[in-house]
Amino acid sequence: MIALIALLCTQPVLAVQDTLSPVARRMLADVRYLSDTARQGRGVGTRGIEDAARYIAAQFKQAKVAPADSAKTYFQQFTISPDAPAAMHSSAAGAVTRNVVAVIPGTNKTLRGEVVIIGAHYDHLGYGGFGALRMVSSWRSML
Repeated sequence: MIALIALLCTQPVLAVQDTLSPVARRMLADVRYLSDTARQGRGVGTRGIEDAARYIAAQFKQAKVAPADSAKTYFQQFTISPDAPAAMHSSAAGAVTRNVVAVIPGTNKTLRGEVVIIGAHYDHLGYGGFGALRMVSSWRSML
């Protein structure tokens, strides 16, 4: 019995089989990147939110999704209104930040003038809470 235990303990541990599909692996990588502490909770005005915006834009570019801006950029700059609900509970009022936007043109000639908007926000109030991960998950669904 002792010999069997010794034999089992000296055998290499079997590697855990990766059962994730390539799509699931990519989704996990996106969530890990966007929710990493290096993103500083994606708080407005942090380097972390800027890193997240660049990452999302790079994913759009890799997917060959067109920038929505006529200047051929994925970024739409705006100032947070002082009376925005999030601004009332943080120091975000008046802060300049940006959306990440892209366009997938339709191909149906009948619906040419129609627009469908799908959105998710990637910002957060900084560290803490489950809201940050929930927001990352919504962006990940779009990527």
